[in-house]
Amino acid sequence: TGGKWLNPVYWSLAIEFQYYLLIAVVFGVIVSPNRYLRLSFFVLFSVSSLLLAPYDRAIFTYAPFFILGILLFQWVCGITSKTEFLILTLMTVGLVFFRHGWELTFIVVAALLVIVYVDKVPAFLRWMGLISYSLYLIHVPIGGRIINIAEVKVHSVFLRECIVFVSFAVCLIAAAMFYKFIERPCKRISGAIRYEPPTPVTHG
Repeated sequence: TGGKWLNPVYWSLAIEFQYYLLIAVVFGVIVSPNRYLRLSFFVLFSVSSLLLAPYDRAIFTYAPFFILGILLFQWVCGITSKTEFLILTLMTVGLVFFRHGWELTFIVVAALLVIVYVDKVPAFLRWMGLISYSLYLIHVPIGGRIINIAEVKVHSVFLRECIVFVSFAVCLIAAAMFYKFIERPCKRISGAIRYEPPTPVTHG
């Protein structure tokens, strides 16, 4: 709507929510054994990132990133062949480079390689992954505020640089607490929800 976000990082939650709705609609196409059906979705979603790019508040601008995840899912689950996966992935990486530049291209390629080839993740990085969503939610209101205060109160450039690391450490501690006392209990509660299968309709 053009309004100001309460937390500036929440814009990506809006994109994620659109993605969840999209997947709910097209999941049957994504997992279809019909190659032409899957390729049709690939082409349409890819083209949307070019034709609808000006609408940066919509999912289409970021379609190549989601496509890469979908392609990886299809390959890992045996829905597509390795050849199809590699060809479409290379095409999508090219699209990422064309639309978003080499920095984000490097990040997505590195992420794909890590997911595919790294089997054993160090414990610290697993822990970071565990609290990553909590860290995402609070790093601006907590870490950003610490840095903002330092910009006003601290005049030494060296101390300001040190405070960046202090801010990061405080964010990690806060995220760990947020995960333990808020995120994990909420996940446990939501995981306890059970849905009854629909009652089949019989016709007399």
